Amino acid sequence: MRKLKLTYPEIKDFKVVYIDPRNPLYIYSTMYDNENDALFGIQNIPDGMEFLIMELKDYNENGFEWEILPYGYYKKYQTALWIYERKFLLLLFILIIYLITKK
Repeated sequence: MRKLKLTYPEIKDFKVVYIDPRNPLYIYSTMYDNENDALFGIQNIPDGMEFLIMELKDYNENGFEWEILPYGYYKKYQTALWIYERKFLLLLFILIIYLITKK
């Protein structure tokens, strides 16, 4: 694995995270001082990217805690998590519907 020597920017209170759904192996982000700047910054995201805006809530020895704000991919993200957490129940429900309609 190639090691990069990086210098890290100052951590700011708001982060815009974006991903290309056609290439989900990479996540990109930019940081902003306030929510309005983050909202303005989404104009610079390349076409076809999905984005989330997050607000820094806490930092400690374990890392950063970010709150996902209700912009961009927020609803799809919540829905995907809801489905993922209940996938076995959903599959069971589909199986029951299939068995009932098969008769």
